Amino acid sequence: MPLPDIFREQFLKTSNGHRNITDAISELRTFWIEVTEIGCGPQFEEMGARLYRFRNQLASHFDEEEQVFYGLEKAADTTSREKLQQLRDEHHIFLDRLTDAAEHLKCDCEHLTFVDWEKMGDELDDIIDRLADHEVAETELINKMMVSKEFSTC
Repeated sequence: MPLPDIFREQFLKTSNGHRNITDAISELRTFWIEVTEIGCGPQFEEMGARLYRFRNQLASHFDEEEQVFYGLEKAADTTSREKLQQLRDEHHIFLDRLTDAAEHLKCDCEHLTFVDWEKMGDELDDIIDRLADHEVAETELINKMMVSKEFSTC
Protein backbone atom coordinates (compact mmCIF):
# COMPACT_ATOMS: atom_id res chain seq x y z
CA MET A 1 0.00 0.00 0.00
CA PRO A 2 1.47 3.39 -0.91
CA LEU A 3 2.23 5.98 1.74
CA PRO A 4 -0.87 8.09 2.46
CA ASP A 5 -0.59 11.60 1.00
CA ILE A 6 -0.95 13.27 4.38
CA PHE A 7 2.15 11.48 5.73
CA ARG A 8 4.09 12.05 2.52
CA GLU A 9 3.35 15.80 2.70
CA GLN A 10 4.23 15.98 6.37
CA PHE A 11 7.46 14.06 5.84
CA LEU A 12 8.46 16.39 3.00
CA LYS A 13 7.72 19.33 5.25
CA THR A 14 10.06 17.93 7.92
CA SER A 15 12.73 17.36 5.28
CA ASN A 16 12.53 21.03 4.38
CA GLY A 17 12.66 21.75 8.10
CA HIS A 18 15.95 19.86 8.33
CA ARG A 19 17.43 22.19 5.72
CA ASN A 20 16.19 25.20 7.68
CA ILE A 21 17.66 23.84 10.91
CA THR A 22 20.98 23.19 9.17
CA ASP A 23 20.98 26.79 7.90
CA ALA A 24 20.19 28.10 11.40
CA ILE A 25 23.05 26.05 12.89
CA SER A 26 25.39 27.43 10.25
CA GLU A 27 24.32 30.97 11.16
CA LEU A 28 24.92 30.32 14.87
CA ARG A 29 28.37 28.90 14.18
CA THR A 30 29.25 31.77 11.83
CA PHE A 31 28.26 34.33 14.48
CA TRP A 32 30.26 32.44 17.10
CA ILE A 33 33.36 32.30 14.90
CA GLU A 34 33.10 35.96 13.92
CA VAL A 35 32.82 37.09 17.52
CA THR A 36 35.56 34.76 18.75
CA GLU A 37 38.09 35.09 15.92
CA ILE A 38 37.52 38.65 14.77
CA GLY A 39 37.75 39.78 18.36
CA CYS A 40 34.49 41.64 18.90
CA GLY A 41 34.56 40.32 22.45
CA PRO A 42 31.91 38.04 23.84
CA GLN A 43 28.41 39.13 22.86
CA PHE A 44 26.43 37.29 25.50
CA GLU A 45 23.09 39.02 25.05
CA GLU A 46 23.14 38.72 21.26
CA MET A 47 24.11 35.05 21.47
CA GLY A 48 21.31 34.46 23.99
CA ALA A 49 18.82 36.08 21.63
CA ARG A 50 20.08 33.95 18.75
CA LEU A 51 19.78 30.80 20.86
CA TYR A 52 16.18 31.69 21.72
CA ARG A 53 15.36 32.14 18.03
CA PHE A 54 17.03 28.84 17.19
CA ARG A 55 15.20 27.13 20.06
CA ASN A 56 11.84 28.39 18.79
CA GLN A 57 12.64 27.30 15.24
CA LEU A 58 13.66 23.89 16.53
CA ALA A 59 10.45 23.62 18.59
CA SER A 60 8.39 24.21 15.43
CA HIS A 61 10.45 21.63 13.57
CA PHE A 62 9.97 19.10 16.38
CA ASP A 63 6.21 19.72 16.34
CA GLU A 64 6.14 18.87 12.63
CA GLU A 65 8.18 15.73 13.22
CA GLU A 66 5.92 14.62 16.03
CA GLN A 67 2.93 14.86 13.70
CA VAL A 68 4.71 12.36 11.47
CA PHE A 69 5.46 10.22 14.55
CA TYR A 70 1.80 10.21 15.52
CA GLY A 71 0.77 8.87 12.13
CA LEU A 72 3.49 6.24 12.09
CA GLU A 73 2.94 5.08 15.68
CA LYS A 74 -0.46 3.65 14.92
CA ALA A 75 0.99 0.96 12.69
CA ALA A 76 4.37 0.59 14.41
CA ASP A 77 5.57 -2.44 16.30
CA THR A 78 6.47 -2.09 19.98
CA THR A 79 10.18 -1.51 19.36
CA SER A 80 9.52 1.26 16.84
CA ARG A 81 6.97 2.91 19.14
CA GLU A 82 9.54 2.90 21.94
CA LYS A 83 12.15 4.44 19.65
CA LEU A 84 9.69 7.12 18.57
CA GLN A 85 8.98 7.92 22.23
CA GLN A 86 12.70 8.11 22.95
CA LEU A 87 13.13 10.57 20.07
CA ARG A 88 10.18 12.60 21.36
CA ASP A 89 11.78 12.69 24.83
CA GLU A 90 15.04 13.89 23.30
CA HIS A 91 13.16 16.79 21.69
CA HIS A 92 12.29 18.08 25.16
CA ILE A 93 15.88 17.69 26.33
CA PHE A 94 17.24 19.72 23.39
CA LEU A 95 14.70 22.48 23.93
CA ASP A 96 15.42 22.60 27.67
CA ARG A 97 19.18 22.78 27.11
CA LEU A 98 18.80 25.62 24.63
CA THR A 99 16.45 27.49 26.97
CA ASP A 100 18.89 27.09 29.85
CA ALA A 101 21.83 28.29 27.73
CA ALA A 102 19.94 31.31 26.42
CA GLU A 103 18.66 32.21 29.91
CA HIS A 104 22.16 31.96 31.33
CA LEU A 105 23.50 34.35 28.70
CA LYS A 106 20.60 36.75 29.07
CA CYS A 107 20.40 36.87 32.85
CA ASP A 108 24.05 36.78 33.81
CA CYS A 109 25.71 38.66 30.98
CA GLU A 110 27.30 41.37 33.21
CA HIS A 111 28.98 38.67 35.33
CA LEU A 112 30.20 36.45 32.50
CA THR A 113 33.81 36.30 31.28
CA PHE A 114 35.76 35.05 28.28
CA VAL A 115 36.01 31.67 30.04
CA ASP A 116 32.20 31.54 30.18
CA TRP A 117 32.10 32.40 26.47
CA GLU A 118 34.34 29.41 25.73
CA LYS A 119 32.25 27.13 27.96
CA MET A 120 29.13 28.27 26.14
CA GLY A 121 30.84 27.43 22.85
CA ASP A 122 31.54 23.94 24.13
CA GLU A 123 27.91 23.57 25.25
CA LEU A 124 26.65 24.77 21.87
CA ASP A 125 28.96 22.33 20.06
CA ASP A 126 27.70 19.48 22.23
CA ILE A 127 24.06 20.37 21.60
CA ILE A 128 24.64 20.63 17.85
CA ASP A 129 26.60 17.34 17.69
CA ARG A 130 23.90 15.48 19.64
CA LEU A 131 21.18 17.11 17.55
CA ALA A 132 22.89 15.92 14.36
CA ASP A 133 23.08 12.35 15.71
CA HIS A 134 19.44 12.58 16.80
CA GLU A 135 18.24 13.78 13.40
CA VAL A 136 20.14 11.02 11.59
CA ALA A 137 18.63 8.35 13.88
CA GLU A 138 15.19 9.89 13.47
CA THR A 139 15.39 10.04 9.69
CA GLU A 140 16.63 6.46 9.48
CA LEU A 141 13.80 5.20 11.70
CA ILE A 142 11.11 7.15 9.84
CA ASN A 143 12.42 6.01 6.45
CA LYS A 144 12.54 2.41 7.67
CA MET A 145 9.00 2.60 9.00
CA MET A 146 7.65 4.26 5.87
CA VAL A 147 8.92 1.55 3.57
CA SER A 148 8.53 -1.41 5.89
CA LYS A 149 5.71 -3.88 6.03
CA GLU A 150 4.67 -2.51 9.43
CA PHE A 151 3.53 0.77 7.88
CA SER A 152 2.12 -0.64 4.69
CA THR A 153 -0.40 -2.69 6.66
CA CYS A 154 -2.27 0.39 7.92
